Amino acid sequence: SLSDIAVLVRENKEGENVANFLTGHGYNVITNDSMNVKSSYVVNQLSLLLGYMDNSYDTVCKFAAQKVVDRYVELHPVECGIFAGELTLADILPPSYTSLIELTEQLFALLKEQVPMVQWRGETLYIQSFMDAIKDYVSRNGNCLHGFLKHWNEINPSISSVKTENAIQIVTVHKSKGLAFPYVILPFVENMKLYNEKKPSRRWCPLDEEIEVAAGVKL
Repeated sequence: SLSDIAVLVRENKEGENVANFLTGHGYNVITNDSMNVKSSYVVNQLSLLLGYMDNSYDTVCKFAAQKVVDRYVELHPVECGIFAGELTLADILPPSYTSLIELTEQLFALLKEQVPMVQWRGETLYIQSFMDAIKDYVSRNGNCLHGFLKHWNEINPSISSVKTENAIQIVTVHKSKGLAFPYVILPFVENMKLYNEKKPSRRWCPLDEEIEVAAGVKL
């Protein structure tokens, strides 16, 4: 049973990475901490492309948009023809869109064609949350792209893991005290240190005086 398995991590960010990996491979997970929607690769790309549509002079957004255009030209050389070097993001989108939601869906379709399938693993919940944020904003404020982007920059949306009994539990070491599982996985162990010189109070286990002296730790 998946509920017999626990993954212990030191920091919330590590837990988020593990949750993304497991959900991307079809496993149910339970995590005490919410997952940040803005950590999603696809969501970040969508927000950058929307940013370019709002302000084509923004350097970061322009770079992201140009990468999408270049990839589109590679995939559709005949269709682009002699104008390939002059195309912009607006040129490769359908000629018109009636709403902010429709524009986002068109950009999403472009990305889906270009982004490797491996990068879509675990992205579904994040994309749904992003689209929900757009729909909620549009229902309250209308189809103002600039207004939505400003709103998006001011919020920090997150999603919670699906509630189910048969799921792998991801928990930080700090919050695991008092819990017991038949199987425990400890990832990123190669990055762990028994003693952190920058944070002397952080130790994974009490060290005997002889070990501390041998390790050069000040008592």
